[in-house]
Amino acid sequence: MPARTKTATCEHCDKHFSPCRFNKHNQKYCSRECRATSDRKRKREYYRKRYRNEPDFQEAERIRCKANIDQRRQDAREAKRPPPPSPPPSPLMSIDLQLATVGFLATQLESIDQQHVLEVARSYERRGRALAMPAVPSTSNTEKTADASFPRHSLSLEKAVPRHSLSPAPP
Repeated sequence: MPARTKTATCEHCDKHFSPCRFNKHNQKYCSRECRATSDRKRKREYYRKRYRNEPDFQEAERIRCKANIDQRRQDAREAKRPPPPSPPPSPLMSIDLQLATVGFLATQLESIDQQHVLEVARSYERRGRALAMPAVPSTSNTEKTADASFPRHSLSLEKAVPRHSLSPAPP
């Protein structure tokens, strides 16, 4: 004859269940759902009894519920309000700054040769990088180092003056 397993009856739903063998003496419910439902029922009964018998608790609950209702109404009013209008986008935001920079550079060079504009743009980029992160000069004459490190602009080659350089123009 097979060994019989002992069953228990759930206090909430009256179903028969096999309790956990390690906690038989404490297990009263068949599932977590039954336990949670039973806890809610017990707490509801305790709340009703306390609300009926304690005037201080009753007044505190009225105040709490009124404040909660007022807050919900306020939240509902704010949810119905349309959001404030966002400012219209600036016309400058629609301009591609990279293309504008290339166009400005080509205008200043008076050139439409892509290769030439690219070379000058790269020289300006190197100059900007050098200005942003200055290197420690190895010689005592910093003006010669500065002039030698920056390529001369093609339009200023005839004059022997680097265009847009930081050093003063020769007399």
